[in-house]
Amino acid sequence: MLIFQAGSGSDAFAVGQNLILHYSGPELTTTTTSSTTTIKIKTDCKIYISITPPEGGTTSPQGPIIIPECTKATECQNVEAISKTGYAFKYWLMGAISRTENNIEVCLYPLEGNREVSITAVFELTITTTSTTTTTICADGDDDGVCNDVDHCPTVSNPDQKDTDCDGIPDACDDCNRPRICCLLSLYG
Repeated sequence: MLIFQAGSGSDAFAVGQNLILHYSGPELTTTTTSSTTTIKIKTDCKIYISITPPEGGTTSPQGPIIIPECTKATECQNVEAISKTGYAFKYWLMGAISRTENNIEVCLYPLEGNREVSITAVFELTITTTSTTTTTICADGDDDGVCNDVDHCPTVSNPDQKDTDCDGIPDACDDCNRPRICCLLSLYG
């Protein structure tokens, strides 16, 4: 809100005079029936920074960034996103524009009326997986990698548990490991 107070002297205006305000950028022109006065408006430029998700990180510098009494044609500020543990920087967002480079320069154009801007640093959760191997420990008397409770021949090493004659006794422990017919004949003959 602009408030003007009548004073004494050449800049004063009389009660009842028309006061017309024309605003164009950082200057304000006032016109009365007797004179024209140009008033410089000292307005700060502001860069508002938000972070999504809030726990994802921070920025350097942290916002809002205020550029006091910005009156240059271009006012710029470098901004960098800093990830917290478990998060990674993804992109900057300003309206519909996004930038994936982390260290960016944000510019305002005060003489064109662009004195405030909002940007968002977007972070994503990084998922770290660790591989775990479950080892079952069991008794293995013959060190063939087959636990005694399922080893058909627990006293002789036979990792393949091969049973050529199909009698349920692995070859390593079988006295007759010829085809089944041979074994049957030797049992009855």
